[in-house]
Amino acid sequence: MDDMEITEDGDSALTNSTSSSSIVPTEENTTPTPTFVSPHYSTIQNVRLTRMPVVCLTRLTVYMCRSSRSNRSPYYLRDDYVRQDLREDQNGTTLYLDVGVLDITTCQPVTDAFVEIWACNAQGDYSAFINAPRGPWPTSPKTTGDNFLRGGYTVDDNGVVELITIYPGFYTGRTIHVHTMVHQNISYHTNGTIMSASGGLRHIGQLYFDEAVNTEVLAQAAYKGSKHEHNIDNTQDYYMDQANSNGYSAFIDVEKLGNSLDDGLLGYITIGIDTSASYGVFTDNHWDPNFGPK
Repeated sequence: MDDMEITEDGDSALTNSTSSSSIVPTEENTTPTPTFVSPHYSTIQNVRLTRMPVVCLTRLTVYMCRSSRSNRSPYYLRDDYVRQDLREDQNGTTLYLDVGVLDITTCQPVTDAFVEIWACNAQGDYSAFINAPRGPWPTSPKTTGDNFLRGGYTVDDNGVVELITIYPGFYTGRTIHVHTMVHQNISYHTNGTIMSASGGLRHIGQLYFDEAVNTEVLAQAAYKGSKHEHNIDNTQDYYMDQANSNGYSAFIDVEKLGNSLDDGLLGYITIGIDTSASYGVFTDNHWDPNFGPK
């Protein structure tokens, strides 16, 4: 722990990002070669984490979100894009989500982790599953060929990565959330997508936001007029209760980047992983840009 750059009081270490996140894979490359967008947070922060490492408690006061064996990756697509900017043409409040990955056995940053996220858009729809049945355990196959708000990227040398998405909306039966996976030893297709089952899947989970932030974001125009019923909040969501029980926390710390939501939000969470863990991906749905309507 002596060489780990974590502030004892949780102060952030902010950096400016000016580079592009466009992906330029080539057929000759076995790994993508995009330009990396530096995270706003340059090091892992002493704030909410996703799985409490007992060994760290003597040094840090942290919270953590745990992996869930029962979460069978709802609305997941295998073999998605390697990219940091997931927004495409989606309207909504921009969310710069910085994720730190920590080894729970050593309390050291994991520097080879690939962090993948996906979420619904401002109207409550998941790409590739437009008009699919809603609920925690969808059984229907994908319905469209789009893949907005999906993708992931490898952490930097400090164990942190920034993914640019939008603040998700709601759909019937769930509070607002972001799905996440953390892989190690992942391989890549030459077209700039990951081979989803090629490495070790160390974490499957869902991330959440404080209800006050949800309320403020949902008041924005992009989130109005949804066909879905907003009938569940943080106090009623069963899966959120699971993720935040027994001292764990799956809440993303959020701050405004300017005077209004138009300037975007910065979110941060640290995910703790067991590097010997191995979880499965329970879906046969693959991303295919030529599948169905968009």
